[in-house]
Amino acid sequence: MKRAHLLVFITLVVLTSGCNFFAPPAAEQTLAADHAATSTQMVNIRQTATAQADRLAITVEHAQTSVRAADAQSTRIAATLNATGMIFIDLRFITPEFPTPLPNEGTDTNGNSPPVFAITPITSGEGAQGNSSLQGQPIPTPLIEPTIDPDAPRLSDIVLTTAVGADDCPTNITSVFPTNAQGVYVSAVAHNLMPTNVVTSRWMREGVEVVPYNWSPNFEIEEGCIWFYMPASDVDFSAGNWSVQLELDGIPAGQPVMFTVTGTADTGG
Repeated sequence: MKRAHLLVFITLVVLTSGCNFFAPPAAEQTLAADHAATSTQMVNIRQTATAQADRLAITVEHAQTSVRAADAQSTRIAATLNATGMIFIDLRFITPEFPTPLPNEGTDTNGNSPPVFAITPITSGEGAQGNSSLQGQPIPTPLIEPTIDPDAPRLSDIVLTTAVGADDCPTNITSVFPTNAQGVYVSAVAHNLMPTNVVTSRWMREGVEVVPYNWSPNFEIEEGCIWFYMPASDVDFSAGNWSVQLELDGIPAGQPVMFTVTGTADTGG
């Protein structure tokens, strides 16, 4: 009877061992479980990193857009200050030569990267300003264009001629005169000329004044030709470089008009 019980026990042990014979060892099962858990963690990390990278890219793009907006705003501010009469704005930099490049703009055809204009706020005294390209540049003296009053007296269309017509306007404009010429006319168009105005012609040879003439109208000239005549007999009408400067009330009207007196006499042929 005892032998029968022992035989049954041995049989159960053998059968139980046979059930786990083809199963992996416990260590390999643990490694497999750890690998599965690690793979899940890696997938979660990749998903998290991708979301963070997307957010970072959006943030960078927004920052670059803000810098571009600052460039444009700086340009508008400089233009506004200049329009209001402030003279320290360098007009060459009202329109930036290069805007701040975005990351995907690459290089130019020569392989050069466009410059970056950094907008770094700094303080100076009680105010704040941007460290833009306007700083560090020489401040030029502003060119102030004179405002021409259309009703003010003035002279225009100053020319030299050998003769004038019945309307006092030139008939034969030239800048070369022979030594045997009778004289030289200088003609101009007068605008809003009054009897109180004084027009002067200063005739010069080789930069040295040889004779001046003064004249005032005896009536108002809204727009019409006037002229001065320098007779050759009044001066040493010799060959050389000559010029005549018209003045209105002592102020030069334009630049001196140059002409040449040649040593060859006009034979009229």
